[in-house]
Amino acid sequence: RSDSDGEVLEVWKLGQDMAAGPLKRIRLSTYLSDIDVTPDGKYLMTLTAKDIQIWDLANWRCIRKIDQDDRYHYSYAKFVTDNNHLLLVSLYGIDYVDLSYNNHGVLLGHYNSAIGSIAANKDDSRIAVSSCRDIVIWDTSSKSIVGSYKIDHTIVNVAYFQDGINLLVSTGTNTLTKINTQVGTIESVYEHG
Repeated sequence: RSDSDGEVLEVWKLGQDMAAGPLKRIRLSTYLSDIDVTPDGKYLMTLTAKDIQIWDLANWRCIRKIDQDDRYHYSYAKFVTDNNHLLLVSLYGIDYVDLSYNNHGVLLGHYNSAIGSIAANKDDSRIAVSSCRDIVIWDTSSKSIVGSYKIDHTIVNVAYFQDGINLLVSTGTNTLTKINTQVGTIESVYEHG
């Protein structure tokens, strides 16, 4: 929300009486674009147009700040694998950053293409990225592309099934395509209404 001093993120406890107020108010550099919490619940990541900040939820202190890259302006960020790795997505590509190296982290990989949709499997070991009619599968351990697929129509969205292997692809022509990323095959195409 905005107040007279700028942008503020309010953290509320679910089920809490609204009259009690938020647990914490965090001042942000500008409007919030994205937010994520580590799987263990220890850290909060805020993404704004100006920076990415990592917050320690035990004491509500900012422990890491990364300025936005003027060339890319990230619009999506997600902790992947553990508390030390971030996936940062801009219109122009994906950066995979290891935060453990220094105050700003180190770029481990970059996929350079206009991004349409992105999905991570349930353990964040594989990331599927769509761009127009192409999909690439990125392995977060090896920081490399392990599969690529071409779809006949423009891709709207990608999502992993619960098994973390099969990928569902929705296109602008009302088709759903199922891809088995373990075998590397397009298994079926469904027309929908």
